[in-house]
Amino acid sequence: MQNTQVSRPLSFNRLAAASIIAAAGVLSSGCANMGMSLPSGGESTNQKFFKNDRDMMDRVSRLTGAIKDGQVLTLEQTLQMLDRQRLELNTMNRTAIRGALEGTGAAPVPLMNSTLSEEKLSCKEGLSFQFSDTNSNYAFNNPIKWQQATKGFAYKVDMIFNSCTGKGNPSTLETVIVEGGPVDTIKRKTVFDLLNTSNMISPRIGN
Repeated sequence: MQNTQVSRPLSFNRLAAASIIAAAGVLSSGCANMGMSLPSGGESTNQKFFKNDRDMMDRVSRLTGAIKDGQVLTLEQTLQMLDRQRLELNTMNRTAIRGALEGTGAAPVPLMNSTLSEEKLSCKEGLSFQFSDTNSNYAFNNPIKWQQATKGFAYKVDMIFNSCTGKGNPSTLETVIVEGGPVDTIKRKTVFDLLNTSNMISPRIGN
């Protein structure tokens, strides 16, 4: 009896790898020296808020300077210095406020281990915003390697207010927390990295 071999369809990974390698070959044939640039892409968040990052930091510095000098700024005065409306900013819940004040971010420690009691948190009010503008340029360095160079800035600003200032009194600014800064990064990958996302494998037939 003769042994017969049944051909099995290629998995999605193998098909994708073959396609990408073939495409890389085409690119390399057309670009002997490589260094080929691809269309760039930009991303921004709340770009209408301020003229640029210097404008934002100048306004935020006035807020932090006022706190340092012992000045009392109401929530309304704070918004005026930022030239923003309250509805334009994000309202922070207690978890976000606690994470900001304790430096633990979006995943704060359990309340039982927190330095802030429920009573203290009940007197806190928080507003936050993001302000960013980045531009990425892409280029192939050789047939299978590419890089992404990103420049710009990305900031996140949290403002914590004391809402227990007495009956009928407005909330006052206590703390301003600024995260982020200028962005200047380069990421390098190969076409094979594209195949590792969630192990994109289709079921094989005949296994």
